[in-house]
Amino acid sequence: MVERLGAFSCKFVAMKAGLTSAVMFLVILGFLVPLSEVLGSELPVPFIFDDNRVFAELDFVRPDGTLRKAFAFVDLGTPAMVLDSKLHKELQIDRGKPLLLRVGDLDIKIDPTTVETDTDLGFTGRDGKRTIPVEAVLSGSVLTNHQVVFDYAKRTLTIAQPNTFQNKGDAIPCRVNEKTGLISVTADVAGRPYAIAVDTGSAYSWIGKNVAEQWVKAHPDWNRGTGAVGESNMQSRTNGAQAKAMILRLPEVKLGSLVIKQVGALGISEKAPPIPPGPNESQVQGDFFDWYSRKAPEPVIGWIGGNVLKGFRVTIDYPRRMTYWERGTELDPHDLDQVGVTLEKSDAGYFIAGISKKFGKPTADSVQVGDRLIQVDDLELSSATRGAIFAALHGEPGSVRTLVVERNGQRLTLSVKVTAF
Repeated sequence: MVERLGAFSCKFVAMKAGLTSAVMFLVILGFLVPLSEVLGSELPVPFIFDDNRVFAELDFVRPDGTLRKAFAFVDLGTPAMVLDSKLHKELQIDRGKPLLLRVGDLDIKIDPTTVETDTDLGFTGRDGKRTIPVEAVLSGSVLTNHQVVFDYAKRTLTIAQPNTFQNKGDAIPCRVNEKTGLISVTADVAGRPYAIAVDTGSAYSWIGKNVAEQWVKAHPDWNRGTGAVGESNMQSRTNGAQAKAMILRLPEVKLGSLVIKQVGALGISEKAPPIPPGPNESQVQGDFFDWYSRKAPEPVIGWIGGNVLKGFRVTIDYPRRMTYWERGTELDPHDLDQVGVTLEKSDAGYFIAGISKKFGKPTADSVQVGDRLIQVDDLELSSATRGAIFAALHGEPGSVRTLVVERNGQRLTLSVKVTAF
């Protein structure tokens, strides 16, 4: 399991008579970090960054006070805390006591009536191997009273009480849905403002296709192809929407004072999922983003996903309704240079749901829709995480990947080139 970090992140306490000599010594030397960051700080928790998503090892407190470690998918786009049904039973949530979650050295009490259960939350793992079961989903609703720091460069998650950290980076105001914890910011694209969510649970940035089509009409060169590839190929549904989606490359997106270059996005038209409505609510019909906006603080055109967030140290200061973006690395304008196939996942494995097009022409002629993808070069998909699969399909444009597929009961070995999207 992941070792706890924090050799230089000790929590200091100010005494009534003044600061301890140890803290004074550190302040004088400037040895660690500014004092405002040291006082009351919390221990960062390491996370696995797989498929452009965050998987953090958390401590749940059993009724007898012992700790139960479990990996959680950290998803600000999920409205409620989710536990695997076996973990839910082990923690005896039904007894009515608050669920106690320990993140670093911070304890968070969660109303047990708000905790949902599920099965088969998937796997993650180091080096792309599916070795670690995901047993929980940490939602934004759990975090609304805290400061939260996603340090993608250091691969750490920190959750702290209000006013703990000195915030760094470009300050971008946000709106918060108090019930779900989803946040939204204002993005300027081609001189127009749009409300857009910030979603750590999404591997890639998605935009409603109606908005994407408006952009492409005014800027035809933004259109890079059709058919979700790589990390933009997120949700494995069988309605064919991702195979028809538009791949975009936005030259510039502004979030207040922050200018982000070469933003990849997927323009997609999805149907609202068949989720039963809550009390006093009616079932949403029609567009997926109408449904998603119900969880957000306001109607949004889509969300900023992991392909953008991974270039920053992002602080969400929920109580102050502010986010802070400290730049780490520039975004990769070639992140979707992939074998041009859209995948769908079922219990039987990964299937080719569509052949991506560029300039109206298919980019992978030898594969067929319906092929079951078994292997990419030396990577067997049955034991690989989604991140590892897309990494294997990624490469220099024109380079060749060897795919092993199953078609009509026969195994075929195919050579397919990588395309620049």
